[in-house]
Amino acid sequence: MIEDNYSSTHPQLPPTTEEERFSWLRLLRSRRVGISTFNRLMVEHGSAAAALEALPEIARRRCKAIRSLPRVGYSPRT
Repeated sequence: MIEDNYSSTHPQLPPTTEEERFSWLRLLRSRRVGISTFNRLMVEHGSAAAALEALPEIARRRCKAIRSLPRVGYSPRT
């Protein structure tokens, strides 16, 4: 049986400290992070602070993956 780490019937508990609240807001307002990505990052990293620390590496890997894709309709001029 494959375990699905992303689906849960329990909502994320709200932050209890100002530091946690600030980390949540920073993560939610980060570029290309919507509610689904926020929830996935929280599950993968355990906290908003840990997810924020991981974001630069995630973005670096994502950028490399995008750069390796061929551009549609692109043909270099000779």
